[in-house]
Amino acid sequence: FCAMIGIFASNYIGDGAGVLSVITLVTAVVVSVVLELLTKKFKLTWLEPFIMPIGMVVAMIAAIVAYNVLPPEIALLEWRG
Repeated sequence: FCAMIGIFASNYIGDGAGVLSVITLVTAVVVSVVLELLTKKFKLTWLEPFIMPIGMVVAMIAAIVAYNVLPPEIALLEWRG
């Protein structure tokens, strides 16, 4: 999870951070936090190893949905790069 945050925060040549990057990052964080709270509240220890992979897959799905739903001028907007 920290590597994913590092990828979005770092500056690569030709890489532009944009709306899809933020949507992906925020989705991954929200899903991970919610799953973490659920595992602690309901003592679901079997779910703990799957929190990060589930968060990443849901975030990738959210990026695909956002790309197809948002208008191209918003979805492909980049403010760095």
